[in-house]
Amino acid sequence: MQDSLPLTSDYVFKRIFGQEENKNALKDFLESILDVEIKK
Repeated sequence: MQDSLPLTSDYVFKRIFGQEENKNALKDFLESILDVEIKK
């Protein structure tokens, strides 16, 4: 069985959404939870 990191971990969040190539994923995530449109 493979160990997994919790998605609520700050380290995991930064590794996923803190990368320049994942900028669109971060934008989509924030738009969905904040219910706003981000233009930049």
